[in-house]
Amino acid sequence: IGSAITSALGNIITDSAAGATAYSSGHKTFNGALNVIPAESSLIRSCADSLGNCQIKQVANMFEGCRARGMATGIVVTTVLPHATPAAWSAHASYRGYYDFIAQQQLE
Repeated sequence: IGSAITSALGNIITDSAAGATAYSSGHKTFNGALNVIPAESSLIRSCADSLGNCQIKQVANMFEGCRARGMATGIVVTTVLPHATPAAWSAHASYRGYYDFIAQQQLE
């Protein structure tokens, strides 16, 4: 039996982007973000309130780790692919609403 704490950085209530990032990368992030964290810990509050206008750095997700080891990856969804939960496994974005930016990464 295991457990995971998926609350967002700076907020006990999380959205699906931050929650999925916790599962896919092992890192907590601020609500609305996908596989990015604040560039410095002092930026947590400003990033949480910024809707994507924040200094960030990317964190690797499980798909990237698998590909680095020569493994094939894929994703099957019942929603639009760039939405937050599937995007957390296949993209990086400071704001979950950047659908075109996320989709472009998913095509690469």
